[in-house]
Amino acid sequence: RKRTCACARTRTGRWVRRAMAPCCEDSEDRSEGEAWSHEASSALPVMWMASGCEACVVQVTTETHVADLKLQIRNKVGVPLAEQRLFAGEEELAADSTRAALTPAAALQLLRSQSDPRDTNLRHFDSYVCLEKLPEELEMVRLLGKSLFGTVELHRWKRDDGGSVTCAVKQMPNEFVNQNKDKDALTEIGILTYLSRQRDLPLYILRLLGTFADTRCTYLMTEFAEGGELYGLAAASSRISELQIRTYAWQLLQAVKYLLGWRRHCRLRRGGGARGGARRTGPVPGLPAPRRGAWAELVAEVWGYTLPAADIFAVGICLFNLTWHARPWGHAVLSDPYFVFARKHGIEASLKAWHKTLLSPEAMRVLAAALATS
Repeated sequence: RKRTCACARTRTGRWVRRAMAPCCEDSEDRSEGEAWSHEASSALPVMWMASGCEACVVQVTTETHVADLKLQIRNKVGVPLAEQRLFAGEEELAADSTRAALTPAAALQLLRSQSDPRDTNLRHFDSYVCLEKLPEELEMVRLLGKSLFGTVELHRWKRDDGGSVTCAVKQMPNEFVNQNKDKDALTEIGILTYLSRQRDLPLYILRLLGTFADTRCTYLMTEFAEGGELYGLAAASSRISELQIRTYAWQLLQAVKYLLGWRRHCRLRRGGGARGGARRTGPVPGLPAPRRGAWAELVAEVWGYTLPAADIFAVGICLFNLTWHARPWGHAVLSDPYFVFARKHGIEASLKAWHKTLLSPEAMRVLAAALATS
């Protein structure tokens, strides 16, 4: 009988080529998902997208289809086929994709989800929006600044009971209110309206006082915070004392604790236009010098994440920016060298490499715990 090269499975469960082995023409004894080929195969690691840890190693050839990979993953990890979402870089792999379409040196990323996590009902809170007629008792005091959609002004609102309330009024042209985009003013109004109806709303979440509209603009009226927003402090160049940082941290955590107990899909997110340079000096060993430039949007959100861990991570990012007026990394992904360095050596090592002044040991432990990744 003619002998040729065939595939054999080692004790570790991986398919390898063995020379002079009988050709296995009968495929009935192969379990489903053990995809193999008479061509030379290579090992391809599959990483969990949320944690960056290895889920398993699959064997592929140039003709291996994604469906075959998913069968291997199901047998090795136990994730059902319908709940597997495979990504190569930022692109999700279609079911008919082959190994040739992948980056040779890059690992696959596995996300377990029954539905596409990118499909979000952005109109969920629209039902809470109630726009009333603009009251005539509003008296403008001064301009506070510009917002993403319009301007923010300080007003004095004379109430029917004879009293008055000092409030902040965001004035937005109607054509910008409902754009159904990532930053949607109507969604902001809906969420703030919902929260304002909660009797136990904590002091550290800005309360909505009213929403109004006329033929030209929509008006969002909230409590007035005299100190402005934290983003302004983070973008400024003046150093904030550790005592003040601790105060801000406690207030942020009180707000996050309430939102987590609210049991809705709220994610703490920092973003907005730049009002200063992101300054981070000093080289990181083995890494290029950090980039200078305007503040980029700071986002801490991961597909398939658990609410407490991701939101505490976001609080840690905010505290880092308030303390050192810089970003710890560009994006919290394994392709970002600054994130990889901090993940391997710790955030304190990154700060020392940049010659930054550290906080107290207790504060550094809290910050390191908030920014820890699994």
